[in-house]
Amino acid sequence: KKLGEALRNMEEVKARAEEDVKKKAAELEDTQKSHEALKEQNEKLAADLKVANRKAARRKSKAKKVEEPADVAILKGMVKGLKTDLARERKRRKELESKLSKR
Repeated sequence: KKLGEALRNMEEVKARAEEDVKKKAAELEDTQKSHEALKEQNEKLAADLKVANRKAARRKSKAKKVEEPADVAILKGMVKGLKTDLARERKRRKELESKLSKR
């Protein structure tokens, strides 16, 4: 009797183990399929990004070719210089005001 019971228990354990193995195999297959899908999606996105970067670089180089006239560039430089001078003067004025207020 005990031997028969032990055999039945072993058969049940074996059947459960086989079911578990089948479940794990199915899960692994699903995981591999989703991994492959993600890999393909990633490759497609990488290709799209490459194309977008190429287009952006082309636009940028076209934009560089259209340079501004010399007089505009000179005026921009002058404006920048005046702004720098103005900032310097403001700073100097603040320092002088703070010295005066301390006296």
